[in-house]
Amino acid sequence: KGVCYLLQDGAIKLAFLPYSVVKAIRELQNDPEWAFDSFPMPRKLNIRAIGAGTKEVEYNVLPSLKESPVSDSVLSELAKKKTPEQIVEAMKEKRAPKAPERTKYDTEEADRAANEIPF
Repeated sequence: KGVCYLLQDGAIKLAFLPYSVVKAIRELQNDPEWAFDSFPMPRKLNIRAIGAGTKEVEYNVLPSLKESPVSDSVLSELAKKKTPEQIVEAMKEKRAPKAPERTKYDTEEADRAANEIPF
């Protein structure tokens, strides 16, 4: 999945895009007629989901014919948010199993058990 921000109905929203949509956006980025080299993208994209909510869902990514720059107010609001990389990193940390904290009792109990093992 791809993590990004979308501007939808004037609001910045966090989105988790399926791989097929990310792949289509990359193809647009590399196409000489639609190419862009920085984010946010200079074009609006319409993403249509055919069969949404099913395993057979198909996505179509349709770029706008004309460029539409992002306003300064949206850019300044976006600058205050965590980057997609930071969000992914936080998600990884949340999923990672945490080692239980050892207490003094745990350490003493482990030392006592180790001393009882005959070698």
